[in-house]
Amino acid sequence: MSPVAPQPLWREVEAGGCMVDGQFIPEGFNVGAGIYSLHHNSVPFPDPYKWDIERWIINPAKKEEEEKDRLKEMSRNFAPFSVGPRQCIAKNFAMMELLLTMANVFVRLEFEGVGTLGEGRKGMGVGREKEGEFQFKSYFTSSMEGPMIRFKVREI
Repeated sequence: MSPVAPQPLWREVEAGGCMVDGQFIPEGFNVGAGIYSLHHNSVPFPDPYKWDIERWIINPAKKEEEEKDRLKEMSRNFAPFSVGPRQCIAKNFAMMELLLTMANVFVRLEFEGVGTLGEGRKGMGVGREKEGEFQFKSYFTSSMEGPMIRFKVREI
């Protein structure tokens, strides 16, 4: 939700130009989109400001092929380590460590969200009033407060 790469993912338009959101971009121009805007696009991510880990799980009540297509589209728009030749060199290692750590957390611990620390709310000012959206300050990397999670050892 809050990517560490602060800059857009710049790409040079190839020969012949291209169309971006109905606008023609001539060849040789650089175009880019910030990772934050990719991750908060409501087309692949319905309710994009909500922290919803279950969006990445296939819903058994829906058609499996449609769910697989939905997950594929979300994956195409998910770039926390950047993409292309400038992506994080340690991406695969980081993902392996993250998956192992989270698997251990899910097996060994129960957890629940507590409170709303770090979320937007009325009165915080322009761009900071969307409830449920975690606020972060953009530096070369990101910084945020929350979410607050309570853990306890799972009873097996």
